[in-house]
Amino acid sequence: MVAVFAVVISLFMWVGPVAATGSATVLPPSSIAGNCTQDVSTVMQRWLNALPAGTTVAVPAGSCYLVNEGLALMGAHGLTITGGTWRDASTPVTNASPKSMNPVFWLVGGSGITLQGLTIAGSNAGGYNPAGAFAAGIRVDGVVGLTVSNVTISGVYGDGIELTALRADGDIGSTIINPTESASVSNVAVTGAGRQGITLDDVSGAVLSSLVLNHIGINAFDVEADQWNEGAQNVTINGCTVGGPIGGLFFANGGAGAGGWTGNLTVENCKMSGPAAGEAVLVQDSPAQDTPRGPFTFVNDMLECGSSVYVACVEDTNGRIAIDSSTLQMPAGTIHERVYAAVQGSTVNFGSDTVAGYGSVGTADASSSVSIGGGSWTPYGWSSGGTTPGGIPTTTTTTTTTVPRPGEPAPSITWHAAGTTSSSSPPTLTTSQPQGRLTSDGAQPHLTANESAPPYSDVAARTPWLGRVLEMELMAGCALSVALVLGRKRRQRRPVPARTTMDLLRNPDPTGRRGS
Repeated sequence: MVAVFAVVISLFMWVGPVAATGSATVLPPSSIAGNCTQDVSTVMQRWLNALPAGTTVAVPAGSCYLVNEGLALMGAHGLTITGGTWRDASTPVTNASPKSMNPVFWLVGGSGITLQGLTIAGSNAGGYNPAGAFAAGIRVDGVVGLTVSNVTISGVYGDGIELTALRADGDIGSTIINPTESASVSNVAVTGAGRQGITLDDVSGAVLSSLVLNHIGINAFDVEADQWNEGAQNVTINGCTVGGPIGGLFFANGGAGAGGWTGNLTVENCKMSGPAAGEAVLVQDSPAQDTPRGPFTFVNDMLECGSSVYVACVEDTNGRIAIDSSTLQMPAGTIHERVYAAVQGSTVNFGSDTVAGYGSVGTADASSSVSIGGGSWTPYGWSSGGTTPGGIPTTTTTTTTTVPRPGEPAPSITWHAAGTTSSSSPPTLTTSQPQGRLTSDGAQPHLTANESAPPYSDVAARTPWLGRVLEMELMAGCALSVALVLGRKRRQRRPVPARTTMDLLRNPDPTGRRGS
């Protein structure tokens, strides 16, 4: 009997309590102030958590709820919340732990949850503040069956939306009970999020569509796992606009997750309206992993690359990336980025793309392969239809380039252009200006002579505080990955140790997680 009881309790947070169910539509109680004049976090959270499964909460038009402490909904089932403004007016305390601030909506376990027609507003005037890093607009821990639609999120200090796992004791390195599964996010606008626009930390099966992300503090899409046995799988992002500027990258995949846990991600019909800080696409597997991440497929996208002498527009470390029928544009100025860099067994395939303004095509180490098939590739400084002094065509209309894997013969590389003779040399730009550190003078970044390039993204050089954050996160992720891989065991989900789950039940405020 004791053993059975322990299993039931340990599954509580995943399947939720056995409670009365219903299909009622209710209004928030009139006793809860709906004009944003007083903080109603505690009473609203208590009321929402007491609702039976299958309840729809219909918030009256014009209602505004001040929820400075956030709303943690524990193991909800069939809950729908529609309408209303949900405001968090709190601000980070200097040097405080990021755990001191909570997401506005924090969904912890449960199933069949819908958030629609909400307006979520924070007080962030712009930029990343580490003390507010975990204060997302919506954070989802291991919900099975999630719908977020017609939601506007602005001014939060953390991520706009974070999809992650439900863990036994609420922190990384612990037993994973369940990833977020079967998620639908549509018609969502995120403006001024201090950290990431949308984080896909541990999610299995998700469709995200009709997204608008503007003025994001770091990355528009952050696909970052916190521990080796988690990642994003079977995810489609279809239709997005990313404007800005953004402080980091368009699409970033890093973290400690093993390669086998991250794959089958498609990003299609997305458009950037401003350049990234460096890379537009980054896949960076941990050195401790040997299984490539991916595939990552980009189709019919408009990618605005950055201005960097340190990184390429597409950076791949032990990943599989395909970019097809897309546009990659480098900004005007004195720095012209490489198109790609592939290392540690990476595979990068370009097909029928339009690439313009680059300084050089790219680089690949001996363990990686890169192919370019078709499309139009125009380096910086070459006018349409003209030729360089050496006679190399300015535009390639049919291109096949392959950098072989070890042991394969090096192929001849031929670049073709209509009405011109072919050349065996890829179109590259040479410059007498020395490579050096990026600086900012209020206009385009520029090179200063006789300085060596530091071994990190130009994000660090142009934004020193952000560079330090990214560098520390990379070092911590690699260290954690090595430690976990050395002692790895099979991924565990259910059941979980009764002790850790009981601890969570005794203290249902899930503030212990580090975040991604």
